[in-house]
Amino acid sequence: MHYKFIDLPNVDKIQEQILRNLPQDLKSRTLYMTFADDAFKKCVPLVHAVETIKPWSEIDVIGLMVCMPHANIPIHTDLGKIIDTKYSLNIPIYNCDRPYTSFYKPLEGTAQNIWVLPDALPSGDDQTLIRYHENDVQEIARMHLYKPAFFNTQIPHGIINPTDDVRIVVSIRFSTPFDLSKFN
Repeated sequence: MHYKFIDLPNVDKIQEQILRNLPQDLKSRTLYMTFADDAFKKCVPLVHAVETIKPWSEIDVIGLMVCMPHANIPIHTDLGKIIDTKYSLNIPIYNCDRPYTSFYKPLEGTAQNIWVLPDALPSGDDQTLIRYHENDVQEIARMHLYKPAFFNTQIPHGIINPTDDVRIVVSIRFSTPFDLSKFN
């Protein structure tokens, strides 16, 4: 499974609080940054929403993904601890209806390169990816993140933002795996 949409309470409040408190410099460039759960603990609607799925204490890191207008994030799979848990919980924060995530299948004999994100923080395994060249993959699905979704980080994927505005997503990564059969 590539992704699975879910219902979370108070998404509008989560979006408003995160967007209001996000420093302007993080909204002005394409990036992926990871934060400890403490950085988002004051967003009470987010804490309550996450705890409808798993205890807040089981969060490994919270990622912030920003994609500038008419930009993309290259095709990749994520490395680090997420390999073991596979799924992250992605929550749309701003301008996520028209931009999309494409999922890909590597073509036979595909070359893969380990890639280090220059904007990733803090240092560690979470900032490395396996990157794929566009000619080495075939698109198999697209997801418009119009609501929260479990997202399979181990299927090659890339983000495309064809709009005139920035796209912002929060990606919550847990230290324990999900039983996705619990979610309809």
